[in-house]
Amino acid sequence: MVDKSERNDFMSAVSIILWCLFGILVLLILAGIYLSNIIIKKKPSKDQNIQEHIRESLLEGEWDTIIDRYNHSDKTLLELTSPHGYVLKGYAVRPHPQSKKWMILCHGVTASKTRSLMYAAIFDALGYNYCIYDHRYHGESKGKTISYGFYERDDLKLVADEIKKQFTPDVLGIHGESMGSGITLMYAGSIEDGADFYITDCPYDNFYEEVRYQINTMITLPLSLQNFLLELADIFVRIRGKFSMKQVAPAEVVDNIKNPVLFITSKEDMYIPPAMTQNLFNLKTHGYKKLYIAPKGGHAQSYIQNPEQYKKEVADFLQEIFPSS
Repeated sequence: MVDKSERNDFMSAVSIILWCLFGILVLLILAGIYLSNIIIKKKPSKDQNIQEHIRESLLEGEWDTIIDRYNHSDKTLLELTSPHGYVLKGYAVRPHPQSKKWMILCHGVTASKTRSLMYAAIFDALGYNYCIYDHRYHGESKGKTISYGFYERDDLKLVADEIKKQFTPDVLGIHGESMGSGITLMYAGSIEDGADFYITDCPYDNFYEEVRYQINTMITLPLSLQNFLLELADIFVRIRGKFSMKQVAPAEVVDNIKNPVLFITSKEDMYIPPAMTQNLFNLKTHGYKKLYIAPKGGHAQSYIQNPEQYKKEVADFLQEIFPSS
């Protein structure tokens, strides 16, 4: 028979094991919440900070000229209800009221439609009107999480449909920066090839692997531990964000895009490595494509660090696909 002392020792051991398991579970939950917060709950930058950063980055007076041009252009407020239930806010801007050429600008994570004005100026100079808008969870738009293209691609379709409906463009292009380029490729490759051309600046080819890359830039971990952290993060992203990071993979859909794409990256990008842009370029086998690798500039700095060459690459690309315009 088991005496009372042995029984008590056994129950104490079981209690310790259960408390240890409970502690591990709590730590895993806290770690999952922390990791998923970094991914889907990044705090957007304030508009004032965005403007100050751009003003300091561009040539003296350039940003003020862009803002003045924007303020004096005809514009239409866009307030659209996403198919996912939140309101998107943006503007259709017409510096060229008689023009039927339009651009849609997609900003990066934590940025806003204000930063899109920096790129809009490039197309304004080429005779394009443009649409700027805030992605879900950013700027004046609503939405509770960031999904890096999983839900935003549907929002981009909504915006594109609205521009087509209101302004019946003869030419429609989409420019995306960073997350905005991922959104652009997810839209064009998995929903509809709905624009006449695309310009994607520093896109990720696979968001799950991009998160892995970010982990590796912070700390060197064994592959098994990387995989564990990624899977833990993805579980909580699925629970809280209702999507999987593995579902955001432009590399899997880019070959569906038949219309022209200009891929842009910079040699010094340490946030989304140039190899990802190169991979996307290689994977697109249908239709016209072009790759510009800027010699200077970190992440999302290709235009800021190489403004004249960037503008030339864009203008040359448009001339190549629209030779008669």
